[in-house]
Amino acid sequence: MTYTYTTDSIQANERDIHRMRIFAREITYSSMNKRCDLIHFAIAYGLKSGEELANYPKVKFCKSAYCGRRCYYVAIDGVKYIWCEQEDESEQKQAKNKQKRTR
Repeated sequence: MTYTYTTDSIQANERDIHRMRIFAREITYSSMNKRCDLIHFAIAYGLKSGEELANYPKVKFCKSAYCGRRCYYVAIDGVKYIWCEQEDESEQKQAKNKQKRTR
């Protein structure tokens, strides 16, 4: 399953962020990096590497759900940066077919 950067807690709905935090489970940097592109995130954040991000003071890597989709997020400097799972094409087709049958 592919996870892509979706939003951050500044842009997102406060209620959705609150729900995400309630169900969050802390994980390791390496677990999250397997599913999300943390190296490019670290560089965009102004750090030199993913390892520097992993050792950044007070950073947390978490797994949860955001708006009904599984997600991972980095909590750093009071902001949550969220990656959500993306449906593959077959899942999208199944959802469309199900909608057609219910009409």
